[in-house]
Amino acid sequence: MNLIRLVALGLLGAVACTACGDSSPEPDADAPASTDPTSSTAGSSTAASSSPPATSAPATTVAPDLGTALAGRTFLSDAVEGFTLVDGTQVSLTFEGTNIGAVAGCNQLSSTWTVEGDVLVVGPMAQTQMACEPATLMDQDTWLASVLTSRPTIALEGDTLTIGADGSTVTLVDEAAARVDLPLEGTTWVVDTLTSGDLATSIPAGGSAPSLVFEDGTVAVDTGCNTGSGPARILGDTVTFGPISMTRMACTDPVATAAEPQVLVVLRGTATTTIEGDVLTLRNGSDGLVAHAGTTASEDGLVGPTWNLGSATVDGADVPVGDRVPTLTFDGTSVAVDTGCNTGGGGYTADATTITFQPLISTLIACEGPTATMESTITGALTGTVPFEIGADGALTITNGATTLRYVAS
Repeated sequence: MNLIRLVALGLLGAVACTACGDSSPEPDADAPASTDPTSSTAGSSTAASSSPPATSAPATTVAPDLGTALAGRTFLSDAVEGFTLVDGTQVSLTFEGTNIGAVAGCNQLSSTWTVEGDVLVVGPMAQTQMACEPATLMDQDTWLASVLTSRPTIALEGDTLTIGADGSTVTLVDEAAARVDLPLEGTTWVVDTLTSGDLATSIPAGGSAPSLVFEDGTVAVDTGCNTGSGPARILGDTVTFGPISMTRMACTDPVATAAEPQVLVVLRGTATTTIEGDVLTLRNGSDGLVAHAGTTASEDGLVGPTWNLGSATVDGADVPVGDRVPTLTFDGTSVAVDTGCNTGGGGYTADATTITFQPLISTLIACEGPTATMESTITGALTGTVPFEIGADGALTITNGATTLRYVAS
């Protein structure tokens, strides 16, 4: 954050010349004589006796313009006083241009915003009309809209944003600052980009993405076709690889066939590592790769296919599907969501039995009829930490309370 600093400079007093000699100016005959025996000139004694010595004013720091400081940033709630958030939910605020977007676990809220002094001014908020379960999620939407439109006080200190309304205080942290750099070892790194010189090639979504796992001085490699492992000595931000033994399957996937040699060339000799949050960059000379932390298709079965909604039930009753079939697509770190009306997505993490969804961000189309009901059913289910199962028939079942979603892979 750039701070504008204004420094007040003190005025320097006139310096009287004390040099002796013929070149000294003649005294002004009309000037009154000084009675201060310690003064060297009448002018300097008068200044000293009438005011304290001139000093530089202390430097003042002017608070940055909040409108500029907030623009283009997203903040996530770290603590809330005066209201209890639904378990597994988090407030998200995004300041983009003159628009503010807000999510509290259910509907998408949006409006315009400005700052007047230390007051946040938000206009009437538009929101999607999803009927989320449990109903406390909708109460949470109402509370957040009320806080934002009540002309709350706002303060920004570093990466911490505090919003205070009557009875409620929300403390949020810049999304980028809240991100924690993951460890190189013990994390599953799913490759999404391969680089060679100035050329970058993305791994297409839906394919078998290569992955790396560093642990106990070794690296386990899955190129999307063959698998193997070898020594990997980590020292600071460098990794020195030993010979990697790989299986020798003939790859039928053209993407895996092209990616395999590009991955393996990075894992030779010594490479440098850079980790920013959940993103690993591995560079070896002119070759490299970029990977995100996540889970691979072989670990949980989520990544790879597009999941088409087959059925949705609430308390055992079927929820009718609208004109467009809703879908989910997992890439290891984020999930793309099509509810049959709006589209969007968000981050997630998964283990063998549960998925933890971060707040979803989506388009703001006003849905009606069965489509609106289905959208609220889906978004309500994809909230917080929920159990999932991929059955013997290959179907994905997600359960959240009384809601069950069943998806079929394509």
